[in-house]
Amino acid sequence: MQRDMYDTVTVSILMPASKEWAEGETFYDERILVRAFTEDDLDQKSESAKAAWREIPEYTKSEILNIVAVIRALESNDEAAAEKALLALKSGAGSLVLGIVRASLNNPEYKQDTLVKHLCSRLEEVRLVLWKTQGRLAPGLLCSDIGAAFFVHVLMSAVGGKASLRICPKCGKTFMQKRADQEYCSLRCREAHRVDRWRARQKSDAVQKRVKRSSSIRRPK
Repeated sequence: MQRDMYDTVTVSILMPASKEWAEGETFYDERILVRAFTEDDLDQKSESAKAAWREIPEYTKSEILNIVAVIRALESNDEAAAEKALLALKSGAGSLVLGIVRASLNNPEYKQDTLVKHLCSRLEEVRLVLWKTQGRLAPGLLCSDIGAAFFVHVLMSAVGGKASLRICPKCGKTFMQKRADQEYCSLRCREAHRVDRWRARQKSDAVQKRVKRSSSIRRPK
């Protein structure tokens, strides 16, 4: 049976640009000059990328990287890393909120629901538009500023299989992946986190065994 074939559509990440750097234009309430966010904006060895990263507020950097960490941890079923990233994401919300988060971490749906809620609120400023570039029309995701553009790029890379900025789940250091499957900034952190995960599993197993013993003792004969 013949299957229908569909062309792949590339959606560019767009942000407002000066006339000097503009690659095209779009329209939202008014005409907006834009440029595409590219890999050059991520190359931490280049001065332009370093300057772009410095434009982003520290709290936004932390938010972006911790959301990516939560996504990756949930995909790999790494409960320890997911909890660590979620607590880091909520670290500025106050002691009362952190207490509620810690009390809810045993519920797997809570982690996913929190992630979805946070992402939806963060993506409110991103708009799907049609932009004109080099005499043709193409779809694009219009971001309000470079911080939002970084957020969208890192999010899409985390869900997909593309190398991007990451936060090391062990030491919390920001690093640029050399490969899409690189999870840690160094071999040392990778091995240390492997030990942490083993200890977490041992602790969880021990708790379950105690609960089973306790319930068997209380069970009436």
